[in-house]
Amino acid sequence: INEAHKRGRAVELPWIGTPSQLFRKFIGTRGRFADQATMLLVTTAVLREMESNIIAPIVGPRRPSPDDVVAWSVIARQVCEAIKTATGSGHSLDRSTWPAHATEMLTDSAIKRFDVLREIHAKVETILSKDGLCIFEYEQLALLNGDRSLDLGSTQRVVVVGASDLAVIATQLLDRLVDQGVLID
Repeated sequence: INEAHKRGRAVELPWIGTPSQLFRKFIGTRGRFADQATMLLVTTAVLREMESNIIAPIVGPRRPSPDDVVAWSVIARQVCEAIKTATGSGHSLDRSTWPAHATEMLTDSAIKRFDVLREIHAKVETILSKDGLCIFEYEQLALLNGDRSLDLGSTQRVVVVGASDLAVIATQLLDRLVDQGVLID
């Protein structure tokens, strides 16, 4: 900065952020993201309203009583974490979008659980969309799958630092940036 000042030149400081912030930067301002507390509350409400036989694969045969808010919120937290883990690996809950080798490994009970998770997620997404909210993890997937355009702005180059264990979804974003002509160092 001192050298640039001596020469009468300006220095453009780089933007520094986490992989999550990088996604937010390229997703743009399409919608507001639901925070973790909102996701938990909506998921809890959805679970409590679903029929026992539908959610049995994830709740078990003994459904908590409708008034046991603690039990429902524990289940909702587990559902939210499962969805976040799946999307964090760069996959949606829709098994038809998975590679063949991944679906071949699933047991019948796992298939049922994924189907229930997908149904819960769809209901949560519908409720949130009524208030103009969206789920960050699904916006990430839409961005990676090409369903959404990248809002590159003036980004021409990205320098990745300290990324020895970068999440799969973050490397997929970097691949998409390269496809769009952004230099990655």
